[in-house]
Amino acid sequence: MELAAVAVRKSQYPPPDLKEIAFAGRSNVGKSSLINLLLNRRNFARVSGSPGKTRTINFYEINQTFRIVDLPGYGFAKVSKSISQSWGDMIEAYLSGRPNLIKVIQLVDIRHVTTAQDVQMYEWLRKYD
Repeated sequence: MELAAVAVRKSQYPPPDLKEIAFAGRSNVGKSSLINLLLNRRNFARVSGSPGKTRTINFYEINQTFRIVDLPGYGFAKVSKSISQSWGDMIEAYLSGRPNLIKVIQLVDIRHVTTAQDVQMYEWLRKYD
């Protein structure tokens, strides 16, 4: 298991030679924590207590067989509107243009009310499923 790439644009993605499963969700929903749990690695994917720390698309290669992709969170991250918009553009470009993406797992925290952004992501993913 290794960090294969950290990207903010398509030219930084690893080659599309392995299937990819991406994790999407609000900032601070637990995407990185879930990845660490699934891989039984404590600090493999960086985890932070404050929202908005994942600002890149992180590609983790698993046993040279497939990749897990940690997407930046959407929602209540304490960043400027322009930075938040650039994350949305980055996520949409990845999700709509990655030929080897086989599944997207959207995490939603049941302790909080579902937001318009959660619903928007769900509807967008459903359209491409």
